[in-house]
Amino acid sequence: MTLVLGVSTTAIAILNQRQGLAEQRFFETLKTAVNESSTSANIYRTPLQIIFQKDNEVLVQIKTAKAITIRKIPIPKSIKLAGGQLVRVAASGFISPQTVKWYALNGELKYLQKFQLGWSGFKIEKKKVTGIYNR
Repeated sequence: MTLVLGVSTTAIAILNQRQGLAEQRFFETLKTAVNESSTSANIYRTPLQIIFQKDNEVLVQIKTAKAITIRKIPIPKSIKLAGGQLVRVAASGFISPQTVKWYALNGELKYLQKFQLGWSGFKIEKKKVTGIYNR
């Protein structure tokens, strides 16, 4: 019995670590895409849209007179959104402050992704989540 409990505890710890790394990689990739796209949008004086598709992917979109550039970042399976959300950055760089809420698989709030005024991007605030597979 002790061996089974030890193996289960170790497996859960490894799974939690992998999920944490996947989530960290996701937010780093998203931050890079938003920063690079923001720079391009600022240079071309064009709006930027960040489209959060529920439990699927995040699209970072710039539309210029000559082309539409879309970057797709898949959302890890260990986190989800309550619903879709659209963040718009005007050609002037103005963005109304807003927060995207990310949830763990058990429905508890896990991350707050806070967008700041102007071209400053976003920051992530991690919340404590209880329950197995959701740390």
